[in-house]
Amino acid sequence: MMPYFFRALIWDLMRPSWGWAAATLGANLIAAVCEGGTIAFLVVAFHMLSGSSELTIAQISGSWAWLWPGPDMRISREAAFVALVTLAVLVQLLRSGFQFLGVLATARLQVRVQCRLHNRLFGHLMHLSFPTVS
Repeated sequence: MMPYFFRALIWDLMRPSWGWAAATLGANLIAAVCEGGTIAFLVVAFHMLSGSSELTIAQISGSWAWLWPGPDMRISREAAFVALVTLAVLVQLLRSGFQFLGVLATARLQVRVQCRLHNRLFGHLMHLSFPTVS
């Protein structure tokens, strides 16, 4: 358990930059959700390769079939595989973008907190009297 002094110091240094901390958390959380979505798309894509030669959109989308204009439209398994793998690649690009934003927000937060800490330490050292230092 961290002593109260350190927790208070960390809170005091990060409080003015809470937006950057929230941006870091949010971007990395979205990136993690995109990673899970990629795995889901790939699992469904490989599942498409077995079975009959054609599928309806309703069979592919399951409970999401109401989103499609023509749920009785037929598509080959190979086309469904390619579409799902393409979606997985697009979700990975989206994940990479959010991960990059998370790294940028983390770097910005680190620089702000580090500058605040250096200013606080330097100010404290400059206010010490000569007899205290020597």
